[in-house]
Amino acid sequence: MGVDRHRRHAVRLRNHVSYRWFQLSSRLRDLGASEEQIAQVSQQGFLLVGLGGILALLAINAMGIIGGIGLLRLREWGRQLAQWATWALLLMLLVLIVMYLNATVEARVESLAPLLQSAIILVVFGIPLALMIRALRSQAIRYAIWSAQGTQ
Repeated sequence: MGVDRHRRHAVRLRNHVSYRWFQLSSRLRDLGASEEQIAQVSQQGFLLVGLGGILALLAINAMGIIGGIGLLRLREWGRQLAQWATWALLLMLLVLIVMYLNATVEARVESLAPLLQSAIILVVFGIPLALMIRALRSQAIRYAIWSAQGTQ
């Protein structure tokens, strides 16, 4: 029952995106753009999305490294920065899973393999991230940072 509901939602989302692309391509045609120019706009859009994802991942990694250094020095800002980086990675993981499932619906894959793969990815990567968030929010970490700052 849940699979059908998710599939219907993904189809609605795909139709919405297709409708938006249809509107954009119609407007470009009305402005006198050729099919080649419309295809070029599409490729540039996909390039920007891919480049944006890479830059976001690099920013999250930099945030995690800086936060980890601050955490090793027992600084409160390091704990907060590491926690934000972990939340950002968890959010990015969920977005990637949704994008993957949407692509499989667009390709009209009828098996349950994509759902199983998504569940495995969520378990393998999501649980350690959730445990990291829980540890960073724990009273033990906060007390260790508080007591270390009190001795300096």
